[in-house]
Amino acid sequence: MKKCIHCGSLLGPTGKCYQCGNESQTEILVPQAHKRSKSLTIFMGILIATSLLWIVLALAIISAADQAAYLKVVGGTLIFSASMDLIIAIFILRLKKWAFDIYIGLTGINCILRFLTFDFISVLIRLSIVYLIFRHDYEHFA
Repeated sequence: MKKCIHCGSLLGPTGKCYQCGNESQTEILVPQAHKRSKSLTIFMGILIATSLLWIVLALAIISAADQAAYLKVVGGTLIFSASMDLIIAIFILRLKKWAFDIYIGLTGINCILRFLTFDFISVLIRLSIVYLIFRHDYEHFA
């Protein structure tokens, strides 16, 4: 796309500016919008769908009439956790750096806790999934 070096508006097919009338043959590069990879979109879409499913399940647990008090705590914790996953997934789809940092931090904490319980295979699987999902999109987070 060619733009005028004087005023920044578009140039006509003859190289003459539509706004100021100056002739300019210089091309100004317009930055392209960042595009996320398909794998990131699919993974975050799955995360959003499962978060919504967990929220509905937690609401069903809380709304049950004859339940123990600890189930209300479990349901509330589940709603909070799923809501945070949902918010983080939406902002990762918008390529926000802070959401990416929070997701990586929470994944790290989860891996450390699983490592302490000697659950090595799930740690390796989770870390490899995170690496495969974000390896192409890391430079797009601003």
